[in-house]
Amino acid sequence: MVTHQLKYTECGVSSMVYLEYEINTKQVVEIHETEPTLVEGYDYAMSDEFVVGDELEKTIWINVVTEDKYVTSASAIRNNPQAKRLLEENKKLKQDNALLQASVLEMTTYAALQDERLVTQEQALLELSTLVAGGNV
Repeated sequence: MVTHQLKYTECGVSSMVYLEYEINTKQVVEIHETEPTLVEGYDYAMSDEFVVGDELEKTIWINVVTEDKYVTSASAIRNNPQAKRLLEENKKLKQDNALLQASVLEMTTYAALQDERLVTQEQALLELSTLVAGGNV
């Protein structure tokens, strides 16, 4: 395991990334180029010592974070090469799943609209049939 004592700087660095990590274990789950949207139990810290994709090749833990969310110490261990492939596949599957869920929602909405149109058409046909038969609407 390698522990990095990271240098903290106030100035903006073009390669600054956001390390999203699980609060209890302090393990990095994803590295982002922009500030991530967090779910409960997760936080982020900023660093210029890592790049997007490092979380696939290494298991990274955040050791120390300043009050303004800069990483000053982190530990990392290189993953088994198969882990990177599996993590990439998992990420792709999650993206595909999100797309499929959005498609299902869209199709469900479309089906509901079609049901409404069918009811309206049936009512119009009933009224037309009544008028043709000589009845009052």
